[in-house]
Amino acid sequence: VVELGPGKGTLANDILRTIAKIRPDLHKDISLHLIEVSPEMRKLQKETLCEKTIEEKEDKVISQYGNEIKWHESLRSVPKKFSLFVAHEFFDALPIHKFVRTKEGWREVLIDVDVESQEPKLRYIKSRNETPSCVLIDSSVEAGGLELCPQAGVISRQISERIVEFGGIGLIADYGGTTQTDSFRAFKRHKQVDPLECPGTADITADVNFSYLASKVSPDCAFFGPVTQSHFLHSTGITTRCQQLISGGEDESM
Repeated sequence: VVELGPGKGTLANDILRTIAKIRPDLHKDISLHLIEVSPEMRKLQKETLCEKTIEEKEDKVISQYGNEIKWHESLRSVPKKFSLFVAHEFFDALPIHKFVRTKEGWREVLIDVDVESQEPKLRYIKSRNETPSCVLIDSSVEAGGLELCPQAGVISRQISERIVEFGGIGLIADYGGTTQTDSFRAFKRHKQVDPLECPGTADITADVNFSYLASKVSPDCAFFGPVTQSHFLHSTGITTRCQQLISGGEDESM
């Protein structure tokens, strides 16, 4: 199991717990690989996945379910084997390039210091000429604006090539659609704020362009979606699961 951007480790913990419960015969052969660059987040993930039963032997970390856990800074160091790749709200946090169409052609939207402001302040500006990033734009795009994330395309390609060569499946769950033009925004304390007013102190995000991700997938790898969260959850049995939880709560209250 490979998770990109695992947060506090809650989803990875749920995956291991579920597999241990429904297929204990397979569980012992599964290892967990987390793509995480932050030391602080790695510490939180270890606390979630290992709790009080943490065991470390010869640089090995073992989860409370008996699985070996390894951390990586990128996909490059993850073993090339049959894998389940999970990316939940990972791609929306990657840096984007923002473009606008002008009479002279595509220009990139850049961030600059506002020299006219009396206080330290940032502002958006349009590049005077085409930047090297403009080569990323497909000539067939007709929109007046566009957001692209090259890093997301690279990772999408890497995952698909691994699936083709070694087998597996990938699941991407994120905010987005098939065309992104102006979704760059920031959140602080659960409220939307100006991304330029709180640099370094707010969560910056941009909707994922699933059409762009699909265009980077290996032609030998099947790609499905995107579908809405509601469609996915109902297709995977959320109604039955809710009924089970309700029944369980009723039994406990009796």
